[in-house]
Amino acid sequence: MKKLIFLFFIYLVSCNRADESAANMGASEMAVADAITLNSPIPNKATVNSSNLNTYDRKIIKNAFLTFESDNPEENVRSLTQLVAKNQGYIISNNQTKLDQITEYKINFKVPFQKFDAVLLEIEKNGGVLLSKSVSSDDVTEEFIDNESQVKAQKELELRYLQLVKQAKTIKDMLEIEAKLSEVRGSIERVEGRQRFLNNNTQFSQFEITILDKESKLSNNYFTKLKNSFTEGWDNIFTIFLWIIELLPFFLVALGVFILIKKKKISLNIFNK
Repeated sequence: MKKLIFLFFIYLVSCNRADESAANMGASEMAVADAITLNSPIPNKATVNSSNLNTYDRKIIKNAFLTFESDNPEENVRSLTQLVAKNQGYIISNNQTKLDQITEYKINFKVPFQKFDAVLLEIEKNGGVLLSKSVSSDDVTEEFIDNESQVKAQKELELRYLQLVKQAKTIKDMLEIEAKLSEVRGSIERVEGRQRFLNNNTQFSQFEITILDKESKLSNNYFTKLKNSFTEGWDNIFTIFLWIIELLPFFLVALGVFILIKKKKISLNIFNK
């Protein structure tokens, strides 16, 4: 009887120790289990319904590319600069180039989106002779809403990972969770960077205006080409003349050798006679 009681006591003790060990294992592996649950990917696109689009401010990127011909392009550039300042815009670049004797002025700038149409109308009215025009409009409202949803979801995921870091019992678990946390933060930074880009390009519309100098274009006519050809012809003659002068010492040496040989032949003929 005593033996049976002793064996039963040993059994109870071993069961208690097993329960404690299982509890410790569960606590240490909880973080990893949760991390596995959180590993499911965030959708790249959130569902955007029509009601969200209708109640949301439209996000539209507008760009305009125009080319003009003008008698006074420098004055046109000055007017454009004043127009940009008047409409609270800013200049991106302002360049002047000369290709094949034609002077080209190119100015790149941005103005607030709300003033795009008015600025475009003003430019067309005072820009000179319009040679080409291209206007584009890209509605990025849906992408903008998708990105906001992604950032919100991934920031919630970031908070969950931060909680798991505190619960991790081993260094291995902590490193695994921190690696996932780094991925989530990198994704958040990429999407937020795209949002900043969309914000800037929807709040400000871009113009690229090219102005060709009509005078320089007219100067590149038949008479100018004839004059240039005549000048190039004289330049070629002068180049040939210089080339002859460079070769003149060789001609003189060759002539001297020829005369000596000739004299020598004459002397030999007289001697033979």
